[in-house]
Amino acid sequence: MQSFFLIHGRAQLLSLATVIVLMAPAISHAQAPQYRVEIIDLLPGDVVAETLKVNESGQVLANGTRLVNGWQQPTALVWSGPGQSSTPSLSGFTPGHITDSGNLVGGYNFGVISLAPNGTFTTLTTGQRFDYRTVTAVAPNGDYSGTDGFSGQQIYRSRGGNVSSTGLWNNRKPGRWAGMNNNGDIAGTTDNGNGLTYNLAWVGRNGVITALPQTANGFTGGTYSIDLDSRGRVLGRISNGTGSRDAIWETNDVATLLSVPDRYYTLASGFNASSTVIAYFLSLAGNEPAYWGINTPAGNYGWADIADASSASWRVLQLQDISDSGYIVGRAVVNDQIVAFRMTPLSAVPEPSTLLSMLLGGVGLVIAQRRRSKAGDIQPMALR
Repeated sequence: MQSFFLIHGRAQLLSLATVIVLMAPAISHAQAPQYRVEIIDLLPGDVVAETLKVNESGQVLANGTRLVNGWQQPTALVWSGPGQSSTPSLSGFTPGHITDSGNLVGGYNFGVISLAPNGTFTTLTTGQRFDYRTVTAVAPNGDYSGTDGFSGQQIYRSRGGNVSSTGLWNNRKPGRWAGMNNNGDIAGTTDNGNGLTYNLAWVGRNGVITALPQTANGFTGGTYSIDLDSRGRVLGRISNGTGSRDAIWETNDVATLLSVPDRYYTLASGFNASSTVIAYFLSLAGNEPAYWGINTPAGNYGWADIADASSASWRVLQLQDISDSGYIVGRAVVNDQIVAFRMTPLSAVPEPSTLLSMLLGGVGLVIAQRRRSKAGDIQPMALR
């Protein structure tokens, strides 16, 4: 009987080994993730959205401008799906952020407020004289950050109403902000004190702000921050006289360049905690077509690879934002008309390393079964 289980176990091992060999191409060339693409409704005034933000539940904040008596006026809506939209109810309110609870944050009467879906609002900063506080970054949970003081050098963070302040080294100004997460991490790119941006990205964690290293995989140059994820990592760009490369700085500040197709480089515009980067792919030599797509740990995919069949032929203008849950928003040309759209993930393909681990785990189970059989731990039902 023991020889039966030994032979049977070997057969299972051989079978699993065969599966691994047969699936090797799939492991090295993972299938592209798939998305359903939906057109976002026109904004009040029959305006196509120009800027878009999306939260974890897929709610989209869509902003645009319309002409009213010859003047450009902001217009916006919150869109959750076909036929589901609402318009901010405060006249003169210009929302810039949407939280995971659906609150809108933006300018109102020379200040900044947070507007709840039920119409109530909370003043974050006011337009009173000598009040020079600004709100520049808003976290998904509603915490916010910005600069405090006339010089614009002091940085503050408001977390649950508790405010803390700090500053950059050598009194540099924060310059362009990349974002803030629920942990209170912030990131940006410094300027020289006169509003001119330095090529030096920074990150703030646990109240300490440091410059990000200006090298990744041996590529060195000026740094520029693009986005900050929920884990505290920074997506940014390194540029020198030979070109630009996008990179992700981990929480230990070690950067890794994005892996891109041969003869291409990327201009990333955002990423999420799963390391899905939305980016514009450009030809190094300028003689191959540029395209929008995503960079993932499993590979790089163009729009036609990931969009559903009905929208695969659209000409994408921008991919603007991505949530941790995988929603992506952007703009495209469809039948000679510009539209705004939301992409909803339909499939989550395991990374190659994850798929391999699953298969090797199966081999481990068979080995464990063989060991138990040798020890005499054989159940009667195994004979059936």
